[in-house]
Amino acid sequence: AAAKEWGLSSKPITNSLAAMNEALRGGAMIILTGSGAVPFTSKGHFIVIRAVTDDGKWMVGDSAHPAANKQKFDPRAILADANEGSAYAISK
Repeated sequence: AAAKEWGLSSKPITNSLAAMNEALRGGAMIILTGSGAVPFTSKGHFIVIRAVTDDGKWMVGDSAHPAANKQKFDPRAILADANEGSAYAISK
C-alpha cells in the first residue's frame, strides 16, 4: 500500500541471489527483514538493498547502522540472516 501511495510498484520476490540481482540491475530496490549480523540486528530489522555493484556486492540502506550505508556486503551473508518470504522488490 505504501509503494502504491508513492506511485511505485511492489511485488514479493524470492530470497534468491539470482532473482534479487536481476531486480536490482533492473532498477528496483529490495525491502527485506532479518536478524543477525549488521546490517540486521539481533532482534530483527528491515533493510533496503539499494544496488548491486559491478563485483556482485550489495549496497544497503540501513537506519540502525548509518556506517553500513557506505559498505559493500556479501549478498550470501545477508541472505543467510534474512527471513524467508520477507523480500519485496520496489520499482517505478
